Amino acid sequence: MVDIKYLLISLRKRHKHSKIEMANKLGITKNFLYRVETGRRNFSETTLNRLFTEYNISEEMQEIYKAITKLNSSSILIDLKNIDSLNKRKLIILLSENLDKISERTIKTINIILKKDLEKGVDND
Repeated sequence: MVDIKYLLISLRKRHKHSKIEMANKLGITKNFLYRVETGRRNFSETTLNRLFTEYNISEEMQEIYKAITKLNSSSILIDLKNIDSLNKRKLIILLSENLDKISERTIKTINIILKKDLEKGVDND
């Protein structure tokens, strides 16, 4: 299952921030950030929104990340109809970076959704 912890690690690495730097940006302790990254704790809505603001995450991508944090093997909450091609590509890249953390059943379900989207020719560009 993809979780917010993978987003944190990815953002931290992409921006070359240490845990202390990221924690300071988010107004949390390094220990709390560590607990979130290890899946022991979750961010509040306020801290999650601060993460999106501090790292300039677009509103569309925020919705994608929020949906990804809710992914599990029985449900996928991503509506691709309202996401433009560039953000669909970003979603695919994010998912591909985390394939080892997603269950096989979830990958198959994502594949089905993407195929249906392509078949319908849904593209908002």
